[in-house]
Amino acid sequence: QTNLMAEFATGLGPGWEVGIHLPIRRAGIDSESSRSGAWGASGVMLRIKHVTKLENGFFYGFNNEYDTFARRFDSAPRGLEFRGILGRETDNYRMTLNPVLARGLGGDEESSKYEFRLDAKVVRKISESMALGMETYTRWGKLGDLHPGSRDRVVYLVGEFELPGDSALHVGIGHGDRDAPEKTVLKAVWSTAF
Repeated sequence: QTNLMAEFATGLGPGWEVGIHLPIRRAGIDSESSRSGAWGASGVMLRIKHVTKLENGFFYGFNNEYDTFARRFDSAPRGLEFRGILGRETDNYRMTLNPVLARGLGGDEESSKYEFRLDAKVVRKISESMALGMETYTRWGKLGDLHPGSRDRVVYLVGEFELPGDSALHVGIGHGDRDAPEKTVLKAVWSTAF
């Protein structure tokens, strides 16, 4: 499958940000609700984010989302995600850990149970405008039935580049194992300030 997403965000004050995501998906397989190769809007995601930066380079915060999903792509019509943000940035490294709780709303009983995920990223700054590193995205299972390391996992090699005009480019190539449906993943994120 192929995913594209436009995200618009604005600051509300020091450390506060709200945004909206508009994802589009290309189905990778034929199913009851979509045909392989068909494109379509896959939902709307609303988010609020807050990050506090400390003097010693540590930072912490949260990123919460309320999502609506197209039923042709997802079994639950709505979802909630609570993402913690913990990290530290030094002159040479940036490390981030994201514990995540997510659940579906309005779907079957299984999708409405909270799922725990743990995401992490470490990058080394090669220059003022470039950093290279690794990201991992791991699913641990439903709360009350956690199995660390036994669920699907995707590991990326990533590059981050500062571009002229307050723009940035984040690229990565990932490999999924365990139960991950995608075995090879390419991603690119371009951002700019208006």
